[in-house]
Amino acid sequence: MQPKRAYLLLVVHNQQPVGAPRHTFDIATERAYRPLIDALERHPRVRMGLHYSGTLLEFFAQHAPSLLDRIAELVARNQIEILGSGFYEPMLSVIPERDARGQVERMRTWCKQRFGSAPRGFWLTERVWEPDLARLLCELGHTYTMLDDNAFRFAGVRDSPLCGYYVAEKAGSPLGLVPIDKRLRYLAPFREPHETIDYLRHCMETSTRDVALCYGDAGEKFGLWPGTHEWVYGPGGKGGGWLERFFGALEEADRWLVTAPPGDWIATHGPSGRVYPPSSSYDEMMEWAQPLSLADDLDALRAQADRAGLGEVARCFLHGGIWSGFFVKYPEANRMHKRMVDVSARIAGAERYLRNIGPDALRSLDAAREALWRGQCNTAYWHGLYGGIYDSQLRGSVWSNLIEADRLSEIAVRGTGQWLDAEARDVDADLEAEIDLRNGLLHAVVKPSEGGVLTLLEHRATGTALTDVLARRPERYHREIARSGLPDLAPLLSFDDHDRVCLIDRFLRPDTGIDAWMRGEGELGTFVGARYALGGLRARGTGIAGEAWAWLRGDGEVNVDGSAEGIGAHLVKRFDVRAEASVLEVKWELSLDAPLSEPLDWGVEFNLAARAEDGGRCWVEIDGLRPVLHQDAKPGAIWSAHGARKLALVDLDSGVRTLVASSERVRIDRSPIWTVSRSAAGIERTFQGMAVMLRRRLAPGVTEAAWRVLVEFGEAT
Repeated sequence: MQPKRAYLLLVVHNQQPVGAPRHTFDIATERAYRPLIDALERHPRVRMGLHYSGTLLEFFAQHAPSLLDRIAELVARNQIEILGSGFYEPMLSVIPERDARGQVERMRTWCKQRFGSAPRGFWLTERVWEPDLARLLCELGHTYTMLDDNAFRFAGVRDSPLCGYYVAEKAGSPLGLVPIDKRLRYLAPFREPHETIDYLRHCMETSTRDVALCYGDAGEKFGLWPGTHEWVYGPGGKGGGWLERFFGALEEADRWLVTAPPGDWIATHGPSGRVYPPSSSYDEMMEWAQPLSLADDLDALRAQADRAGLGEVARCFLHGGIWSGFFVKYPEANRMHKRMVDVSARIAGAERYLRNIGPDALRSLDAAREALWRGQCNTAYWHGLYGGIYDSQLRGSVWSNLIEADRLSEIAVRGTGQWLDAEARDVDADLEAEIDLRNGLLHAVVKPSEGGVLTLLEHRATGTALTDVLARRPERYHREIARSGLPDLAPLLSFDDHDRVCLIDRFLRPDTGIDAWMRGEGELGTFVGARYALGGLRARGTGIAGEAWAWLRGDGEVNVDGSAEGIGAHLVKRFDVRAEASVLEVKWELSLDAPLSEPLDWGVEFNLAARAEDGGRCWVEIDGLRPVLHQDAKPGAIWSAHGARKLALVDLDSGVRTLVASSERVRIDRSPIWTVSRSAAGIERTFQGMAVMLRRRLAPGVTEAAWRVLVEFGEAT
């Protein structure tokens, strides 16, 4: 009888998001990715699987081709297996299937051309599983993927430890599922190497047959995470660190311990059983995705189960939310996602149209599709341990790519001439009609069901989404900050009661200061978030004289004297776009059922995306001039201008000058929007943009008023 053996199925996943700065790629390569290849070359008996995102593969091809050559050599000598994925790390389960197929096929083609064979295994982005992925991945030529072991517990698998692989299927399309052992993830690379070896030996000795356990986790933990580089690679990264000792320990144990990529085990062994995991990911991801209001309840239930000795069993039933919950938790993620889905549909429509013209016409969509796929990179659509949606640079990259994809697809169909469209349609998949206004220069979306606000305003030429602003929302770790009393951060823990969108209709007490309205105080009207009715919509003409317009009606109240009943108030709000101009014109007509008894400030709130707050490459102008004091020109300044008509936000990095011009002289309040979030560097504040309030004083006795505001894009100089 042959002695029992333990198989360690090693997989390391390496990824950087689309839009990350160049220096991030350089640092990650030198501190994590290259040293791992160095170590593998020194230890040829250690075999494993490696996955690299398309962003990294493209970076290596351009800036570190010799590293790609070395990886290819390891593949050629059968030391490593390359795993596939969606090329730009999309969340496959939430993008249109045509894009999922395209991204997976592109990665398979890339790997086959560069490494000599198409991948068998598949690395799931953030290990987020949906049951239909079995069909998709099987049809695309993959034989297995890896899931965290909790997914198998949710499906009723009680084996301990979970060994080898299981088989799932969808409509007869099978896929191998390899359980990732959570204990291994927490041991490596954070505990001494012998603890991993001891755990594997224990699993083997307590089993009646060979055991195969899988380790699968992020390569950034091996040198890039704070404090890991010297631990993993030794002082100064010069050897003698954890990884060298770990690989050495694996080789010393080779009489009973075998390292291999999962594909080798699957090729020579049958499945441990059949399984149908529900929607899932690793425990932490599912906790991050759930509503904050449920987090304490989940902890309390788990603690109660632990006290009753039912902790492990209870965790099969008590878990957090699914990944799509981030679209509820962060409406900004939902707007990005629905914009992405819409752009994908537009490209698909353009493809159907151009297919009748010929292959050259179809090729004109290649750049549009490339930009779309880059805009599907998952990182900016969620938030967990670090950054994510809080990173305005990553969000800006998503928006820029989606805008460019849309622009290129329109050019492929319409050419470069002037055009415009106006339609009422469900833009964000909520069963409510939005107003979609677009021409070749800008794109605007108005949401009547939530106060007639502007949820999207894009400048096509620069790929700028002026409305890309993240609201301030509570996170669980904010409690720690509040308790710590950090002087720079604790005062910033104010949270918003509405999304930070544009053209919010406000009615304020005249004495309401900037800090107060930023906290949601001083509101005397009922129009914020109210349902407006669509009164009319029209587009006429396509050339230089073309114009499109839509108008809404909102009915509510204003209460200026604190009485039980307010004054009936009615707003007619009209939006105009012309074919030849980068201008959105908005007109209001206000009528009151009774005269005002006291003064009232009629306000229009804008929340404008700005990537820098320091006044260097991004600044504010009032009536065409910068404020005298440099600090007052900063987008990050709290400041008021009285009797002004125009505010301009000038951003040299994006190349766009955004002008907001009022028909009346008004008071212009502005305040920075700071969020507090966790990043790899710790807790930090992030500048998300600038809140602007145009305030027009209405005197006692007024029953009617009209107002016009222009939003115009121009070149930043």
